[in-house]
Amino acid sequence: AESAPSPTGVAPADAPITTDAGTLATDPAAASAGSGNTAVETSAPAAPAAVPEATTSTPAAAGANALRLNFVSISWARIEDADRKVLLNRVVQAGERQVLDGNPPYSVFLGNAPGVEVEYQGKAVDFKDKIRDTATARFTVPLSP
Repeated sequence: AESAPSPTGVAPADAPITTDAGTLATDPAAASAGSGNTAVETSAPAAPAAVPEATTSTPAAAGANALRLNFVSISWARIEDADRKVLLNRVVQAGERQVLDGNPPYSVFLGNAPGVEVEYQGKAVDFKDKIRDTATARFTVPLSP
């Protein structure tokens, strides 16, 4: 059910945006990415995709058992608390800081572990002996003796 273009070559404002394949396009940028045979062209830029917020809290709001991570290098992190609630599970960019508040002990799995600094109850967590040849590390915070 394509609308015929008006004499100016532009479909009425209430007409759906269609691509040359006849499918509805929900994103103006996607519509213009076709072969150029679209019914409506737009000059407004497409809105950037929403970036989901990380599970973080401000240091002032974090409890005494908060886990703080400083990512010196790009790394992958998966952190779960004692209730198996996933607090962080994604690639984290260099320069990011995460403050995770959950129910300890925390299960920590880091990719590129040498690029991450971990702090618990105001003290640095020394997990160097947990880093494998693959630069990954699995450990629990607080560390078991």
